[in-house]
Amino acid sequence: MKTMRVRGLIKKLMDYNLDAEIMPVAHNKEQSFSLSFGTSDGCKKESCNKVFIDCDELNKDEGG
Repeated sequence: MKTMRVRGLIKKLMDYNLDAEIMPVAHNKEQSFSLSFGTSDGCKKESCNKVFIDCDELNKDEGG
């Protein structure tokens, strides 16, 4: 799956233990992550067009 809406992600997560940890995996290794948002000038978290889940170390390695 390439994209989904925030609403869809929340619905999927409701099937899991709400106290479980979330950890992205890339290159067969757990990765630290952060959330960001954007795509339109002056957007706020509540009105943004997109939410990004960033793998911090991978982005740092690529100059991000």
